[in-house]
Amino acid sequence: MDVMSTRKAEEFAKELAGNTTPLNELQVVMRSLLKSVLERMLNSELDVHLSGGSSDSRTAATLGS
Repeated sequence: MDVMSTRKAEEFAKELAGNTTPLNELQVVMRSLLKSVLERMLNSELDVHLSGGSSDSRTAATLGS
């Protein structure tokens, strides 16, 4: 992860921690975030395999790098 992505993740974590008070609420938010990230990653991998393209260039393009 590059420096900019790390900073964005840290800012998001601070904001998230300030907006969610109960632990179970935070767990629900984190589960939803993880689900979304994993689905996007897996869909990118699936697109690469089905199209026969290069995984490095396709994955970077899909993730906005």
